[in-house]
Amino acid sequence: MSTPQEIQQRFQDLEAVAKHYRKFEDFYFDCSVDLLGFEPTDQQLDIARYVANGPLYAMVQAQRGEAKTTITGCYAVWCLVQNPTFRVLIVSAGTPMAKQIATWCIQIIYGLDVLEPLRPDKNHMGTRTSVEAFDVHHELKGAEKSPSIACLGITSTMQGYRADLLIPDDIESSKNSMTQTMREQLRHKTKDFTSICQHGRIVYLGTPQTVDSVYNDLPARGFDVRIWPGRFPTEDEELNYGKHLAPFITERMKKNPQLRTGGGPLGERGRPTDPGMMSEEMLTRKELDQGKAYFNLQYMLDTALSDADRYPLKLKDLMFYSFDLEDAPGKFVWTNDTQYRLDRAVGSPVADALFRPARTSDEFLPYTYKLLSVDPAGGGQNGDETGVSVLYAVNGYICVMYAGGIPGGTEPSKLQMITDLIKKWDINEVLVEKNYGNGAYTVALRQACAEANIRVGIDEVWSVGQKELRIIDSLEPIMGSHKLIINAEIPQQDIQTTLKYAVEKRPTYQFLFQLKFITREKGSLIHDDRLEAVAQGVTHLLKVINQHDKNPAAPPTDRFKGFRQDATGKWRFADRVAAGPAQPNLSNVMDRYRR
Repeated sequence: MSTPQEIQQRFQDLEAVAKHYRKFEDFYFDCSVDLLGFEPTDQQLDIARYVANGPLYAMVQAQRGEAKTTITGCYAVWCLVQNPTFRVLIVSAGTPMAKQIATWCIQIIYGLDVLEPLRPDKNHMGTRTSVEAFDVHHELKGAEKSPSIACLGITSTMQGYRADLLIPDDIESSKNSMTQTMREQLRHKTKDFTSICQHGRIVYLGTPQTVDSVYNDLPARGFDVRIWPGRFPTEDEELNYGKHLAPFITERMKKNPQLRTGGGPLGERGRPTDPGMMSEEMLTRKELDQGKAYFNLQYMLDTALSDADRYPLKLKDLMFYSFDLEDAPGKFVWTNDTQYRLDRAVGSPVADALFRPARTSDEFLPYTYKLLSVDPAGGGQNGDETGVSVLYAVNGYICVMYAGGIPGGTEPSKLQMITDLIKKWDINEVLVEKNYGNGAYTVALRQACAEANIRVGIDEVWSVGQKELRIIDSLEPIMGSHKLIINAEIPQQDIQTTLKYAVEKRPTYQFLFQLKFITREKGSLIHDDRLEAVAQGVTHLLKVINQHDKNPAAPPTDRFKGFRQDATGKWRFADRVAAGPAQPNLSNVMDRYRR
């Protein structure tokens, strides 16, 4: 048991240390020299100043090996020097990684002689000295259930923890952010942080794994993000960082624009931002060994190339066009020239460039097929929609006229939404996925069409295999050949039809968002209903088009016998071609088909 004089001396000793290290960068400098054996670089000191003096909610992104974790661990101990009642919580993707950071903090406390006042009295009852939970000396800390330093994995139970400094370090990894479902679960976990650290600081450390990284949501949640890449970015690369590039980097580029060139294997990249940590030779060797995409992710903090590999469906391969309901150009010429770029819909979460055709043919042709594709959903708590798409075919092109969703289920009001779309878009055939209810939805829809006096063929398709692969295999070839044309109104429709959902969930329901972010991993999307309805319809129409290509003298499909050629020689439904009394009309054809 310490005497009052000994307790007072401990407080005075720690107060002297705190006064000596009033600036965190001085404390970090001594930790680096005395414990690690090297002096910090200018860039590391800049990161240290930001960590210590930045806003309440902040994030540091720096190249691998830049010691951002080491710096922040030093900052955690410095906070305890300034206020020994402080509570530090370290969260990482896995508990082992969090333990490494906690271990570094404990090593600092035991490694620097001047921090002897902080060291715990192991003989005092209740003192915690493990890596998972560590307390500074009880006379300084006082009574408190939360440890001075604690660590845990992001998947651990966090309820009950309290902190004055919370350090989420690399909570996003390639394993736990592979799919959109995983990223959503991770986002949900991070929302506990402000409850755990109600009045203190939260300092994220990490490397984004994808353009849809949970880290990219942080600015909208009030976090300031600052990025220190390994090389000075070129002018094109700088666009990928937005306003988050560290002023330490931008100011040096303004003073010396030559820093943007002369680096990399071919000399076309910027030079190293911190040659004391990562020289030109080291960075070049890493890029050659790891590949440009991985290098850009880990050292340039740029996800563009890794995302290009991860997401197989490219929106740049599409063309957007304002369609007429009766006919369309017989030819569309694709381009990615910026002068043909479509204006971005206000509020759209998809930042990719979307393009109009460079030109279209003067000849307009009637549509040879009008299909409504339905991917039923049961509704309920999962929030899935019944995906509905309208696709027209013309001269080998497939035109996505509409891609939306309605609430799941087979209530009359919901089925009426389908019948209204059939009427509006003058549909020839409806295609329904049979998996839901083993055909129950089709039976209900047929009844609804009969009651609405709609005569239309309703067919079913049974989907097998992993749906992500099925969707990608269906859409990737036709998008790559620029044969899939999208109604120019769909970007705005995406926004308008998802306003009923919570703001953070709206993008997950949108067709273009689903199209952009689907991957080959199972469960890569939270919702895929609109996209699956389009892919299902495309698969069906491609079969029809291929059959017609093999036998162009025949009608576009042998499912309906009500086709005949018009004056131009194009095949159209009989009720759209002037015919004699003996020519059956579409209604008669459909009656026979339904029987």
